[in-house]
Amino acid sequence: QASIKAEETQEDDGQVAHDDAVVKSLQDVTIHEMKYQGVVMSEAEKQMALKLFPAVSGLAHCVHNSSSLNKKFQ
Repeated sequence: QASIKAEETQEDDGQVAHDDAVVKSLQDVTIHEMKYQGVVMSEAEKQMALKLFPAVSGLAHCVHNSSSLNKKFQ
C-alpha cells in the first residue's frame, strides 16, 4: 500500500495515490521479470536504484518540456 498524505489526495483528486500505486505495481512487475531473467539484486542495490528514479524522472520531464532538448532525443 502506498502511503499518501491527506493533503496530497485532496489537492489532486487522487492523482498522487493513483501514480504511487502504478509505480509500485510496475516496480513489482519489473523486479519479478528481472528475477525471471536471472538478474537478482541485493536489498542495498534495490534501495540505491530506487533513489535514482526521482532524478531520472526529473531529467525526463526537463527533456520533455524543453523543445530544443526534446528534438535532440526524438
